[in-house]
Amino acid sequence: MEGEWGLDVGLWSIKKLKDNGLLSHPFKQVRSEVGNILAAVTRSAFRPGVTQSNTVLKELVQTFAERLQSLMTAKASGAKEGAEAKGREVVSLANVAVQWMIPCAYYSQTAYFGDLLFPLLPAVLHLQQNSDAEAAGRAKFCIGAWSWGAWSLAPSGEQSAVNKVVVLLRKMSKSDNWHVRKSVTKFLTILVPRHALIICPGEVKENPPPSLKTVKSTLVNLLSDSQVEVREGAGSALQAMLRSTPGSGGSAGGMSKMSSKMQRKLYKMSKTTIPSYSKDEKQQAMRALAINKRHGGVLGLSAFILSQPYDVPEWLPHTLIGLAENTRDAVPIGTSAKKVFQEFMRTHQDEWHVFEDRFTEDQLDTLRDCGSSLTYFA
Repeated sequence: MEGEWGLDVGLWSIKKLKDNGLLSHPFKQVRSEVGNILAAVTRSAFRPGVTQSNTVLKELVQTFAERLQSLMTAKASGAKEGAEAKGREVVSLANVAVQWMIPCAYYSQTAYFGDLLFPLLPAVLHLQQNSDAEAAGRAKFCIGAWSWGAWSLAPSGEQSAVNKVVVLLRKMSKSDNWHVRKSVTKFLTILVPRHALIICPGEVKENPPPSLKTVKSTLVNLLSDSQVEVREGAGSALQAMLRSTPGSGGSAGGMSKMSSKMQRKLYKMSKTTIPSYSKDEKQQAMRALAINKRHGGVLGLSAFILSQPYDVPEWLPHTLIGLAENTRDAVPIGTSAKKVFQEFMRTHQDEWHVFEDRFTEDQLDTLRDCGSSLTYFA
């Protein structure tokens, strides 16, 4: 009886908030309290198998998601224009949604409430670059909290919660807004290491798990993004993935078929021929695409190399020396390639007397040339 009484009070509270138009109230303090009430009702009334409470809460989430859809259709280059065009009401509603989601993400609570609030995640990803400072700041905090969430434990039937998240992030990685694409790389940088044992529960030999395959394809595609910040973020996320999952080239686990194929693709990308400069717009577009692809290959190979900070597996010397040619490229490609050599020498100098034997004389000469130039300019 006591549980039913709490349920009735919670559902009554939701009805009153909707009837009085408080879900998108213009005052900050009111919005904050409304979000806290929704979070309290969710944490007390949402129970697996309780049809009435689940139905009401899911309908409310769907209402929020539909009304916040306009945030995802705003122009990528003008978040301010989008916010002004759609009105303050949508932004106010988004603030309530974020305040609702944050308390439901603390500790391992995403394991319980993740499926319920999952439809709101795309809107919050877009909200991070809104012109409203309050909305953007709270959205960034919310995304950070949810990226640290315990998605692995969420009850989600046949499709795991982690797989649902990475599939959504793959979809969001195709957004026209490059800030959203960059947020996807940040989310994956935290999500993958925290859930490595769920994404990849064992050794990867022939067929990688679906979640791992989705993460890999998402990051490889983002490595060729038109925005340099997104490419660099994808490189960092790929490095986090390689460090935390088996079959990524370490001496203990070796190189899986998927990782080997990805490495060959990245090596080919790093050798992409860049057309000469031309005033023709079509040629300029082709040149930009070639630069992005070549830079993405360098960043991808860098992720492989930097994922082994205190070891030199069999494949590493050839891969590292293959980037020597790229150190002569223009910014940003050359800068990224030089950073790899600098970081490699820094992390391997303590046991260099052991690692040195794994390079041929020609490779050592090339490594000294690249390393000496870095030391000189440093």
